[in-house]
Amino acid sequence: MKTEFTSSSSYLSFKLGEEMFAINVLRVNKIVQIGKVTYTPHTPACIRGIIHLDGATLSVIDLHVKLAIPVMGKPAIHEPAIKKSDFDSLENNCLTVVTVHYLAANNKIKQNYTIGVLVDSVVEVFDLAEDQIKPLPDLGIDLNATPIKGTCQVGKELILLLDTDKVFSPTQLSTVSDLDLLLSHLEDFL
Repeated sequence: MKTEFTSSSSYLSFKLGEEMFAINVLRVNKIVQIGKVTYTPHTPACIRGIIHLDGATLSVIDLHVKLAIPVMGKPAIHEPAIKKSDFDSLENNCLTVVTVHYLAANNKIKQNYTIGVLVDSVVEVFDLAEDQIKPLPDLGIDLNATPIKGTCQVGKELILLLDTDKVFSPTQLSTVSDLDLLLSHLEDFL
């Protein structure tokens, strides 16, 4: 399913476990049903592996692991104690293909990355005025470091709005980039 998203005030909401999140639709390239994910050893726990999609190789990032959200009643996975058997239930998930900006120290875009983000289900696209975005309450954390840029209420649902550039730290993006570079070299031999 390919959808064109054009409004900066529109957000795509999705479920992770029991929680509802949203990202700006301008970062969303497409939404697809997850296919076969090829496990990649020696990568961070949040990288489930790689897939081929539309002629490109994409890294698949599991937001359950990245944000420490429990998967369907299982405890949250925080570290590389992840086992191959943890990958068996991917067929019920959606893959949201998003663009992430890696920012240089001066906050200018240094590089764009396209990655697959694994979520439980996509819910809807909704419009949101800037004044409808509420800041996080004081949680005793550095609000500049959190990947949550605010909250909003849609119907009865409280939704956490994610800043895609902060969800994936520069270290994480470097890992994804290195993996993509490695894959591009491997494709030359296949």
